[in-house]
Amino acid sequence: MDVEKQAVRLHVYDLSMGLAAQVSESVLGKRVEAVYHTGVVVFGREFYYGSGSGIQAGAPASTSYGSPIQVMDMGHTEIDRTILDELLQDLQEQFHGSKYHLLYNNCNHFSQELINFLVGKDIPKHILNLPQEIMSTPTGSFFANMISNIVHNQQQAIENPTVKDKEEETQA
Repeated sequence: MDVEKQAVRLHVYDLSMGLAAQVSESVLGKRVEAVYHTGVVVFGREFYYGSGSGIQAGAPASTSYGSPIQVMDMGHTEIDRTILDELLQDLQEQFHGSKYHLLYNNCNHFSQELINFLVGKDIPKHILNLPQEIMSTPTGSFFANMISNIVHNQQQAIENPTVKDKEEETQA
């Protein structure tokens, strides 16, 4: 049985809506074109990953991230939808919403995994390596430490919910 090849595209969004290109040089000391978010389009759906929500799918270019600033043809896949669904299920733990990290486990890492599985290619390095590029600047490393502390505190809150106040327990 022949499997119909499916086009695979990478949708690239700018979360800063142009602001990064305007202010990055003065804030970071280096120009950053965009704060990238990516989604993978295959089988007529856009698959993406976000904090809290985990892996999601929707109509292409209709996510809450606006319109893509770039659509990249990544090739064609012979992987069928059933296999894709199995992969997405397997990736649920790694890309669970609570495991999102702006620097180390974000939407671009998810897109990299999915594109590599579907077509054996990598997403552009300038997108995947943007966090490291920003952290290599003095200001970026300051923000990275601040972000790491915020992420750590969020993870602690998820893993160790606060104990209810005794008064709340007696009222329940």
